[in-house]
Amino acid sequence: QGQHGWTPEFAGRGLNPMPVYAWNDRTWQALDAQNVVAERIGAPFLYLPQDPIETHVQNSLIAFPMHSTPGYPFENRLAGMEEYAKWLSELRQTHGLSQVTVCLALIDYSDFAVVAMLRRYGHVVATCGAQFDTAYLVRQRAFMLQHDVVTSNSVCTAIFYAAALGRPVFISGPVAGRVEKLARGEHIAMQVADPQWISSAFPQIPRGIEQAKALAELGDRELGMEYRKSPWELWSLL
Repeated sequence: QGQHGWTPEFAGRGLNPMPVYAWNDRTWQALDAQNVVAERIGAPFLYLPQDPIETHVQNSLIAFPMHSTPGYPFENRLAGMEEYAKWLSELRQTHGLSQVTVCLALIDYSDFAVVAMLRRYGHVVATCGAQFDTAYLVRQRAFMLQHDVVTSNSVCTAIFYAAALGRPVFISGPVAGRVEKLARGEHIAMQVADPQWISSAFPQIPRGIEQAKALAELGDRELGMEYRKSPWELWSLL
């Protein structure tokens, strides 16, 4: 059992006696508190080849908005994403950005109405593909390096990947479509979009494009860079 994305918590129920491979201290401590034995090995993203990126769009931004999941679909997805699209459009005009790319999870990218709406607002729409596609992380790394700034409307894996790559990051924008669930507190993962929680847990992450900055140390910590293994160490573990 391996951690496949950043998470503020990690439910270890039902994992024993399976070995669990965690990214960082945060996950390891959550598992340890549940009496689950885990090994810290860093995020798979840290093991990607460091291939150079040939294309780069000057003065550009890429956004990774909060996404649907098969078991937890986005409420009012089209209306919610349109509010975010409007916000991004205003950001592009106010700051003179040459391009805004919206990178969607495959489940949201498969919604033709959402993709068409984003394009009407002048945004480039992309996806990294299926989550467990072996090229998923390669595409995500390339997208981030092709743009100048990376943003999301929640604390998410993409923010820490971009931070580790040295890309300026910030978190802002509406989370329409899930605000109601956030207010009712029905799903613990929604705390990652709660402005108060973000300010408390990650005060160093800027909340506006004007303050966007590189946070390599934070990215390395949350991805577990200090636990990255050599090929021989990984072979011995796996």
